[in-house]
Amino acid sequence: MILSSPRPRASADYKANARRSADRLEFSLAHLLPFFGARKAIQVTSADVTAYRVKRQEAGAATATVNRELAALKRMFSLAVKGERLQRMPYTAMLMENNARRHGRRAKTDCAQCAKASGWA
Repeated sequence: MILSSPRPRASADYKANARRSADRLEFSLAHLLPFFGARKAIQVTSADVTAYRVKRQEAGAATATVNRELAALKRMFSLAVKGERLQRMPYTAMLMENNARRHGRRAKTDCAQCAKASGWA
């Protein structure tokens, strides 16, 4: 199975499961497919995935962007294994993201502490 052949199955899976990232899949594939080329999926190793990750980082891609691309690759392999087209999939390590946004109770507590410290509360 050539790596580009799971493309229709991945697209169908993303749409069938109403994944919010369905629109982003094509953007991810535009970077993944040229790197992995017409190589058979069984030939892709964990070292190849790491090399892809390094190449994208060196090209200046944001960590979150690389992670979304790796997630798409991981999903394509997962679908191939579930569909019994592959027996194994390469390990795909994700990058650590530093998300500056804060959510939930902790953010409210921080805001309350800031207000109190500034004399507003």
